[in-house]
Amino acid sequence: MKYLRSALVYCAPFVMIGGLAPAQEFGAVGTISLDDVSTKSLSVNNMSLQNRTFFCGGKAQAGTPISALADTSGTVTISAIPVTAKVLKATLFWTVLVDDQNSSIGQNIYFEGIGVAGSKIGTASESPCFPQPESIAYKADVTHSVVSPGNGAYRVSGFPVGGGSGSPFVEGVTLQVLWSDANGALMEDVLYHTNEGGTLAVTQGDHFSQEMSFKTNASGPVSGTLFEVIGNGQIAPENLRFDGPADDEINLDDTLDGSTVAFAAGTCPNSPVAAPQCFWDDDIWDVSAQLTNGATSATLSSGGGSDCLTWPALNLMVSTDEERVCEEGGEYVDAVCPEEGEYRNHGQYVSCVAHAAEVFLAGLPWEGSCPRDEIQSCIVNPRARSDVGKKQ
Repeated sequence: MKYLRSALVYCAPFVMIGGLAPAQEFGAVGTISLDDVSTKSLSVNNMSLQNRTFFCGGKAQAGTPISALADTSGTVTISAIPVTAKVLKATLFWTVLVDDQNSSIGQNIYFEGIGVAGSKIGTASESPCFPQPESIAYKADVTHSVVSPGNGAYRVSGFPVGGGSGSPFVEGVTLQVLWSDANGALMEDVLYHTNEGGTLAVTQGDHFSQEMSFKTNASGPVSGTLFEVIGNGQIAPENLRFDGPADDEINLDDTLDGSTVAFAAGTCPNSPVAAPQCFWDDDIWDVSAQLTNGATSATLSSGGGSDCLTWPALNLMVSTDEERVCEEGGEYVDAVCPEEGEYRNHGQYVSCVAHAAEVFLAGLPWEGSCPRDEIQSCIVNPRARSDVGKKQ
């Protein structure tokens, strides 16, 4: 099984109802073959950085298909988070295939019985080998419904399930839980997806490439974990590679096969596509082998093959160090409290700096081995010793 099931024990901030029509009513889903694929577009760095989070802890991810189960609901099971962990943020992602890009069908759903309105993070005037002409990706903050440490079975419901050709349906959902732990290692997590109003990457044998930026620790062991949120991965080939600064890229060919924690590839009982296929992937990959000390970027790319895919989001979590967090924290504080600001006195400037540093470090626990105090000092002290705000 391609899914990495081991616990992510690392050590941020802040900063449904109704059934599925008979399979044939999905329309001309068809079989996926190289002869049917057109290389009509390139998606290169289509996503942009949405969040860069520093914390002591880790991230858990799990997903489940929806329409391939002939249901309007499903269950996402999160496990292996340490019992001492605290939930920092929980985010739900899903994609809807529709006949109108302005449609709101599938935007308002339920998470643990509570109504949730998704924020549109991308649209595309195509779908991954289905008759629907449009694709929409959504995300929603569901932190309020995920109790620390975050483990549990979470019910999602209220989704549309396709009936006739072109009828709206949801491919699947993925839940990500970012958690902190005082005794974990210091980590940097970067989340990438398109901005609101951006074009969602939909590939049908086309080329996809996304670079992600970060900075790993300058010395000691380096770790990296890739979290994929992918729609409509089927049992069809794709050339998928993770390339960092180390030699020999990581070969992930043919791993996007429509499998999740909940359902293995080809096991969705009511799927209209033979196998029966599941239309959703929630893969987690250990990519540490491609990362070196002080690494600053890596790229996930695919091209050729014949798999039909939507790319709602990508996440990369890497080990980092105090120097990196101090550097980023300093830039954040300087943006909030610029030296040329109109301060009554030096004390007002220092107060601004201290508050901004607190906001930046909000996810770091005080206790344990997580170096919050040291990082706070390296951000605040140099600025407290400056002459900003002092009368000249």
